[in-house]
Amino acid sequence: MNGPQAAGAWISFVVGAQFFGLAATWKQSLYQWLGASILLCGAVSLVLTAASSSTGAIKTVGGLIPGALLLAFGLWRST
Repeated sequence: MNGPQAAGAWISFVVGAQFFGLAATWKQSLYQWLGASILLCGAVSLVLTAASSSTGAIKTVGGLIPGALLLAFGLWRST
């Protein structure tokens, strides 16, 4: 899980974990849900990497879905 395919998975995992700190700091439980969702995507992507799944599946779960979650959350909270 140290290969280049795991990079996006680790980034999603760490970004998701950081949202728990933001949730505690700003006292917004909604950030816990966002963080858990992104962290879960990163964890699943790491499992897919370890299982030597297709690159497309790894990038979709570890990059595309977390990015869509962040975009949707940002758009939703800006209105």
